Amino acid sequence: MNFEKNLENLKKLNLPTDQYVVIGSGPLAVRGIREAKDIDIMVTDSLWDEMIKKYQVISNDFGVECICLENDIEIVNPKDSIFGNSVIVPKDEIFEKGDILDGIKFMSLEHLKKIKIEIGREKDLQDINLIDNFLNS
Repeated sequence: MNFEKNLENLKKLNLPTDQYVVIGSGPLAVRGIREAKDIDIMVTDSLWDEMIKKYQVISNDFGVECICLENDIEIVNPKDSIFGNSVIVPKDEIFEKGDILDGIKFMSLEHLKKIKIEIGREKDLQDINLIDNFLNS
């Protein structure tokens, strides 16, 4: 499934804009920096508590609780994810300073870069270079 179709599926969920933010590779893909295969979302604690009443919770490859919807959307538990429990970027700041593009809130590239530095995998280091190139152009 392509990223644009995933975005359309995300819009159909009608999530409150102030209670979710697209994290991971989505903020890169929406800006044309690199492709993304799926959409990872962090929601507020209160929205997470509502969603787990409707959807099955599993653990992803990183051991983080998440809700995996059939349309390539993964909603991570904000208390489990490095995006939600990091001292690098406070969770409230991630929600407040997200960029709304085409009606969807995406994590800012500055915040994403800080988290990716902390994670430090090879693909994160590559993304950091891509972010730097994008911000400097």
